[in-house]
Amino acid sequence: MPSITIRPPDDQHLPTANTCISRLYVPLYSSKQILKQKLLLAIKTKNFGFV
Repeated sequence: MPSITIRPPDDQHLPTANTCISRLYVPLYSSKQILKQKLLLAIKTKNFGFV
């Protein structure tokens, strides 16, 4: 079952995901507007990499 994990406050980074366990990690943004901007940017991002 997909889940969302709220991360510590951080207006600088995009949300991340772990597709193996269907989890979305979202920083606690300071406003709904920043949340919307970051989510839309993350959805549009086509690049990925391995850490």
